[in-house]
Amino acid sequence: MNTLTVLVTKYLSKNNLSRNQLAQLLGYSNISKGLRNLDQYCLTLLDKNQIALKLPKVLNISKPEFKRAVLGAQLELDAKARSKFKKSLQVIPKKRSSPIFAVAMFPQILNIEIPALSGCSFDQEIKLIIQTYKDHQQIYSNGKGFRYFRTFDETLVFNDQGEIVEHINSHIEPNSVTLTIKGKTIPPTLIG
Repeated sequence: MNTLTVLVTKYLSKNNLSRNQLAQLLGYSNISKGLRNLDQYCLTLLDKNQIALKLPKVLNISKPEFKRAVLGAQLELDAKARSKFKKSLQVIPKKRSSPIFAVAMFPQILNIEIPALSGCSFDQEIKLIIQTYKDHQQIYSNGKGFRYFRTFDETLVFNDQGEIVEHINSHIEPNSVTLTIKGKTIPPTLIG
């Protein structure tokens, strides 16, 4: 259990509430849906229904204590993602494709395997990455550049000439392709 789940469990006990009662207090008439959304929020911090706003009020949790638990859960999620991180390249398409094509093909087409880079200087590493992209450019002729997910917290964005156009020092999920149809976002798990 992560820090947020532990906190919710503690306050359920303290307030003598069941999980079903908590779902009702959060505004759900469909208890199963409420419990699924609560569990999803506690485990992933994905908050579709403003659970983060309702939960502290319903369980009488102080804002600082709730924030600490959420931060702890975020740190645990980051540590898990960091341990699974692998360097990768992702082609940036020139134009948006049809939604069906995106769902079926983007994850396979737009990701390029990269060579082993251990022991390289930064300049050597960048040259190898650019060369890898150029070696695949005929296959990815619809690309206007690429993203190089260098570390968990660092992403370099290149144009199609291999020039760095952006340096991002925060985490971006390398294999997530988001698809929005009529205002609804399709989860990456259904795409890839």
